Amino acid sequence: MEFKNKKEIVTTPVEPKAEENKNISNAVRLSKALTNSIKTSALSITDIYINDKLDVRTIISEIEDQFKTILNGETQEIEKMLFTQSKTLSTIFSNMITRMISTDSLKQLQVFADLGLKAQNQCRQTLAVLSELKHPKRRTTFIKQQNNAINQQINNQNSELDSKKSVFANELLEATNETMDIRTSVTSVPSDSKVETLGEIHGSKNNRRENHQ
Repeated sequence: MEFKNKKEIVTTPVEPKAEENKNISNAVRLSKALTNSIKTSALSITDIYINDKLDVRTIISEIEDQFKTILNGETQEIEKMLFTQSKTLSTIFSNMITRMISTDSLKQLQVFADLGLKAQNQCRQTLAVLSELKHPKRRTTFIKQQNNAINQQINNQNSELDSKKSVFANELLEATNETMDIRTSVTSVPSDSKVETLGEIHGSKNNRRENHQ
């Protein structure tokens, strides 16, 4: 019986640490990517267009460039985004209304109407944000005017309330004075009026004193 060389019998074991370190490294990279808003947005885009071949690094670079323009105070990218969103929502609204009119099912009619009205409401809110972004001072001025009007109304109400309180206090004071004035005329008595002499008072004799004597 032939024996193989000892080196041939002993196999080299696979080091589990290398595979474990690789998994940890991938987990760390994925965790950092998911906590980064730009990289998360890029991953979401690739997930949506999963059938297309997209370069994730190019998407991340484009989003970062757009973000830098916003940091520099330029809002053109935000305005374009809000406008395109409003147009998309408006298209959804029109499509839902068209489907609602053409359907014969009451249930589908209700669904299309709800979706259409929701899209319309979201479109209105998006346009309101865009308008506020374009004209921020207009809203501030309106708020100041509204606050001034409210303060003026409160002051007028307070003045009217103080006036009513003053009138009520005066009426109450007059009513109190009338109630307290209860004096009546008193007939005067002359100081030199004659006083009749009292009759003689007959007291009882002290029988104890007589017996003692």
